[in-house]
Amino acid sequence: MNELSRRAFLAGAGAAVALTALPKLAQAHAHAAQQAAADTKTLHFFTAAEAKELDAVCAQIIPSDADSPGAREAGAIYFIDYA
Repeated sequence: MNELSRRAFLAGAGAAVALTALPKLAQAHAHAAQQAAADTKTLHFFTAAEAKELDAVCAQIIPSDADSPGAREAGAIYFIDYA
């Protein structure tokens, strides 16, 4: 097996894995959008304390600015919690 065919195999395998995860990621995205807009927030995996810490970490990684919302406004914690 030459180097080009190894790369093609790895790229194909990576694409197959990514495509199988797309429906679950779409569900997590829909859940995060719903939770971000809801009055009552629901967590599935994290405790309230864990969610608060992870929310702070997400807000540091992707902060909001004048032009766009950050991770907190986008509901990243609910996406991570659901995924």
